[in-house]
Amino acid sequence: MSLSLQSMLASRKLILVVALPLLLLPILFVDDGGPKSRCLYCILLIATLWGTESLPLPVTSLLPVLLLPLFGILDTGRVVGRYMTDAMLTMLGGIMIGSGFVGSRLHLRIALRLLIVFSGSEAKFLLGIMITSGILAMGVSAPCVAVVVSTK
Repeated sequence: MSLSLQSMLASRKLILVVALPLLLLPILFVDDGGPKSRCLYCILLIATLWGTESLPLPVTSLLPVLLLPLFGILDTGRVVGRYMTDAMLTMLGGIMIGSGFVGSRLHLRIALRLLIVFSGSEAKFLLGIMITSGILAMGVSAPCVAVVVSTK
């Protein structure tokens, strides 16, 4: 993309981030500003920001933690409790272990060993990737294997 096109897209995203909450403001006055209208406001704001990617997706995904308690829809403990489930912590731990593999360049050693042992044909190489992924999955979680196998 050219520089002018990038700056134009960035300015449109900035305008959307600033103007969208103001454009959705009348929703708060429906139903006398009750919890249903406040919740609808939050949902539309977050969904629009998510769909347009005006904010980075990690930032947008954390907006409910800020907006739902701020508007009095849910308390902070209930909202944060949805983010920190056992499954999420397992995923986070697996990704951290996978990042450790990548940081120590262990994934390159595994890839080189794959090339040495399973070279010759595409079918043998694919079999090597499957066997290596299976062996890794016996010891670490699936997200960790995905990080290790998919990292360049």
